[in-house]
Amino acid sequence: MKQPNARSATAFMAVAVIASVISVGPLCHVYAGVGNLDSSFGNGGKVVTRLGYGDRVTCLAFQPDGKIIAAGVSASRGIYSASDFALVRYNADGNLDLSFGVDGKVLTDFFGDEDYINAVLLQFDGKIVAAGRARKGALIFFGLVRYNRDGSLDSTFGSGGKLLTSFFGYGDDALAMAIQPDGRIVAAGRTFTGPSSEVDFALARYNSDGTLDTMFGSGGRVHTDFGAYDLITAMAIQPDGKIVAAGDTFTEGAQTDFALARYNRDGSLDSTFGSGGKVVTDFARLEDFVSGLALQPDGKIVLAGDVSTFTSPSFDANGFGLARYNKDGSLDSTFGSGGKVITEGELNAARAVIIQPNGKIIAAGLAIHNNSNGDFALARYKSNGSLDQGFGSGGIITSDFTPSDYAFALGLQSDGKVVAAGSVTDDQGSGFGLARYDLGDITSKSYDMHVQNDTCVLQLDSVSGDYRFTDCASGFAIEDTGKIKIRGCKLILHDASDDHDVWAKLNICTLTGKTVIELFSHRTSYSLKDADITASVSPCR
Repeated sequence: MKQPNARSATAFMAVAVIASVISVGPLCHVYAGVGNLDSSFGNGGKVVTRLGYGDRVTCLAFQPDGKIIAAGVSASRGIYSASDFALVRYNADGNLDLSFGVDGKVLTDFFGDEDYINAVLLQFDGKIVAAGRARKGALIFFGLVRYNRDGSLDSTFGSGGKLLTSFFGYGDDALAMAIQPDGRIVAAGRTFTGPSSEVDFALARYNSDGTLDTMFGSGGRVHTDFGAYDLITAMAIQPDGKIVAAGDTFTEGAQTDFALARYNRDGSLDSTFGSGGKVVTDFARLEDFVSGLALQPDGKIVLAGDVSTFTSPSFDANGFGLARYNKDGSLDSTFGSGGKVITEGELNAARAVIIQPNGKIIAAGLAIHNNSNGDFALARYKSNGSLDQGFGSGGIITSDFTPSDYAFALGLQSDGKVVAAGSVTDDQGSGFGLARYDLGDITSKSYDMHVQNDTCVLQLDSVSGDYRFTDCASGFAIEDTGKIKIRGCKLILHDASDDHDVWAKLNICTLTGKTVIELFSHRTSYSLKDADITASVSPCR
């Protein structure tokens, strides 16, 4: 039991929640009016940047100064096989950062053939690392490039800032990447293991100078077989250093399933996870594809992608599919139906996923909306997997740029704003498309009662029932809306749902009471005894 020290008066509250939150520092903001495009960004919350042909953002990175890096692909001429690594950097307001590359843009070519970025990350020193495909005729490699802060190639990395990695010489593709706390880089994707076209999960780890780390796998490389055709599309590194990689496996029944593997620090499979380190998840015995992965601070793993169901006669991807796993790789039965969620209708394919500090999950991708060719789509889920009805329209937001728009990337800024990015296409051609969403004006939600001690604060609207609890020490936060009843001097708040139960009892005449918060999944509780109930607050002071 975790019981923070108390201050001077009393209040009572019991809270039970699914603990699916991620800490990104002290959580002091309160959000309302969620789902609105941020009018301070670009043109009404949207930005379009045209580079060449087949422009597409596949990944995002956020600098500490608020600048945004969008990375992906662009072709210098109308032959998409002549595409290049493409990066664009924006100021916080969405304008191009003219100090980066040439007028805010950088294009990098390997052999004049098909090159594109699938992952981009920032190092601790501010340098930018991009990973993806580098092609030379029939040969396909893991291609990595490191850039200095100004967009120039970093000559201390690989050969002139670029490096290539081959596993078996048949065809390799880097589709995901992570950077360890020690600065070593892990790239992941697929490798053809031989002329029979069998494809495996593939990982490679590099030292800070781009050389392969021989302490990882065999000579710095690892490959893992699930079925006939396997590839990694998303990955992350756990706080304990273990590597979680997710993607697809094509099974004997001609169906594609979610595939998940966990590796020890040396590249060996973690035998405590799933079956020998591997987990396969099927939704409807049709085609399921993973595109995004997010780690919760409680160790649970969230995957997002697109799934087909029997409601789709053509077996085309026609829904957002999410799955959540426990630390051991088993499906989390408290999430959706047996650990899985499918959202159909206008949502067609999820391509990225993030977890907000309050534990809610946002997936982004494609919506076929109002008979369009495609719009950006975001869906937000509560920690139990149900759509968050307070987000957009019934939990879903769609944003239209041009006749054909598709979100491939999603990111969370330090101020809580969400950025989605992808491709936009019209009669003028293609372009990078970015949209930023403001999850609310932090001053628009009014809390008139506050219970606070040295490490925790409960904020409460005694009229609407809106509340927010924050543990400043751990960063844990929960916010929702409960029912308010007032009986004389006693104010009672109650909020019951599938994932939490909230009960608060305050004496509004004497401003006294107690506060207790119980986290069922964490088997942890918080208690504020003799805490002041005031109309002012200093969250996470």
